[in-house]
Amino acid sequence: FGPDDITVLQTMAGQLANAISNAQLYKSLRWEQYLMQSLMDNVPDYVYFKDRESRFIRNSMSHSELFGVSDPAHLIGKSDFDYLTKEHARRTFADEQQIMATGEPIVDIEVHSTLTDGREKWHLTTKLPLLDKDGEIIGTFGVTKDITERKRAEENARRRATQATLTYEVGQRVSAKLELDELLSEIVTAVRDAFGYSNVALMLVDDEAKHLTLQSVSGAYADLFASDLRLEIGEGMIGNAALTGETQLSGDVSVDRHYVRKTNEATRSELAVPIRSGATSIGVLDLQSEELDAFDEADVMVIETLADQVAVAIENARLYERAQLEIAERRRAEQALAKQARMLDAELEQIFFVASHHLQEPLRMVVSYSQLLEQRHRDRLDESAGELIDYAVGGATRIQALVNDLLAYSRIGTRQRDLEPVDSGAIVDRALSYLKFLVEQSGATVTRDPLPTVMADATQLTQLFQN
Repeated sequence: FGPDDITVLQTMAGQLANAISNAQLYKSLRWEQYLMQSLMDNVPDYVYFKDRESRFIRNSMSHSELFGVSDPAHLIGKSDFDYLTKEHARRTFADEQQIMATGEPIVDIEVHSTLTDGREKWHLTTKLPLLDKDGEIIGTFGVTKDITERKRAEENARRRATQATLTYEVGQRVSAKLELDELLSEIVTAVRDAFGYSNVALMLVDDEAKHLTLQSVSGAYADLFASDLRLEIGEGMIGNAALTGETQLSGDVSVDRHYVRKTNEATRSELAVPIRSGATSIGVLDLQSEELDAFDEADVMVIETLADQVAVAIENARLYERAQLEIAERRRAEQALAKQARMLDAELEQIFFVASHHLQEPLRMVVSYSQLLEQRHRDRLDESAGELIDYAVGGATRIQALVNDLLAYSRIGTRQRDLEPVDSGAIVDRALSYLKFLVEQSGATVTRDPLPTVMADATQLTQLFQN
C-alpha cells in the first residue's frame, strides 16, 4: 500500500470510529428513551413536566387518564386551567410560579382539587424547578400521588367517631331531660351539626294515627318547611317509614317512587328512619342531602340507634307529662277538699259558738235562782231538799264548765284567720240577737249608732260585742 492508500485508510478509520461512537450513543439514547417511556406509561403516580407558563410539555399516562384524555400527547400545550376549577387552577399556577422565582421545591404537600367534571380529589404532591443544561430554570416538573381513598378513609373514621360521640351525647340528654320540645330540638340540631346534612327533621304521629306533624327541623330547609307541616301516613318516604315501620333509604330521590317534594328543596338523597315504641311507629327521623348517595350502611345504623333513643325520650317525656297532669289533678282535688274542710270547720265553729252562748244564759239563771232559793228558804227546807238544790247547782255548774270548754274550742280555729272587711253594725245586731233573752229579763234597752266597716274576724268581733 502506498502513502495515498494509507491516508485514505486512516480517514476511513476515523469516520468509522465516529460512526461506531454515534451508533453507541444512539443506542444508549434509545435505551434511556425506552426507560423513560416505560416509566411514563406505567407509573401509577402522576408525572408531568411544564414550561415557564405552566403548560404541559410531557405527561404520564396516569396523569392523562386523570383528565379523561386517552393520549398524553393531547395534553401538550394545555394547562390546569383546562381541567381544574378556576379556584384550584389558580392555586397550582401560583405555586409553580413561586418555584420558578425562588428555585425552591414544594415537597409532600396535601392538595385538594376539584376537576371541571365535578370530581373531587386529594393529592400528595412534590414539585421541583426544571433546569436546562446550563442550569437555567425553564419550567417545573412534579410527581403527584392520588390519596383520595386514604383521605376518605380518614374522613369516615372521623365521621364514625363523631357519630359515636353524638350517640353517647344524645343518650345522656335523653336520660337527663323530660321537656320533650326542647329535647327534640337539641337532637335535630346536634345531628345536623355533627354530619353536615342539608336538612334534618323530626315528625311525630298525631293522636289519631292519621298524620305526621313537624316537631323540629334544622338545616337549609328550616325556612322552607311550614311550622305546621303535616304528612299523611304513607305519604312520601317519611310517611312510608311511619306506615311500614321500616327504614327508607334513597341514594337518588329522582327515581324513588315514594319521594314527595313538598317545597323547593334541592334534595338528592334521603334517609327516613321510623321512631318506634314497641311495634308502633310514633314518629320519623328524616335526613336529606343535596348529594347523591350521601348515606351508607354506617349512617343507617347510627340514625336507627338515635331513633331508638329518641323513642325512649318521647315515652319518658309522655310519662312525665301524664304524671304532672295527675299531680296537678290531685292538687286540685286536695285544694277542693281543703276548701270544703275549711267551710265545714267554719260552720261547726259557728254552731259551737252560737250553741255555747245560747246555753250560757239559761244555765246562769238555773245556778243563780237555785242559789237564791237556797239562801232565802233554807230554814224552810229539810235536809233532803238542800241536797237536791246542791245537786242542781253542781250539775248546772258542771254543764256551764262544759259549755265554756266548748266555747274555748270554737275560738281555737279563729285565732289565725285572715282579716277581711266586716260590717260592725251587723255584728252588733248579731250579738244582741244572742243576748235577747238576757236583755228582756233585765229590762234593759240597747241602742247603737251607725258603725263603720272594719278589717276584722267576724266571729271574734261578735264574741267581743257579746262579752
